[in-house]
Amino acid sequence: MQGPVNGSPAAGLIAQLRAGRRVVVELEPGKRVVLLRPTESELPAYLRNSAEPGKVEIVTQLDHVKAKAVEWSGITEADLLGAAVGASDPAPFDLALWAEVVSDRMAWARKCMEAMNDAIAAFLRRQEADAKN
Repeated sequence: MQGPVNGSPAAGLIAQLRAGRRVVVELEPGKRVVLLRPTESELPAYLRNSAEPGKVEIVTQLDHVKAKAVEWSGITEADLLGAAVGASDPAPFDLALWAEVVSDRMAWARKCMEAMNDAIAAFLRRQEADAKN
C-alpha cells in the first residue's frame, strides 16, 4: 500500500512514520525529489558484504531510487521535455514518470543514490547507538 487509507484511525500514525523516513534530495537548484528511506525489513536489498570481514556496504541502486520516490517540487514540463516543447507549468508527480525521468538523468540518480546511502547509514548508526543503551 503506497499511502494511508483515508479515514483510517492509523492514517495519521502511518503518515508520521513515513515522515520520519523522508529523504529530500536537491537535484538541481530549486528542483527536489522526496524519497522514503527503506524500512528495516527492506534493508537487506540495500546491503552487501564488504571486502572487510564483518562489515557491510550500503548499495542503493537505480531501481531503488525509481521505486522510493513519493513527491517532487520545482520540476516543470520544460525540465522534462525541453523548453521548446514543455511549458513552464509544474509537472505533477507520478511514480512511473519519475522512473522514466531518473533513468535518463544519471546525475539526478547519483544524487538520489548518495542521499539514500547517507540516510541508511544514519539509520544504522542510530540503531547501533540504541542497542548500546
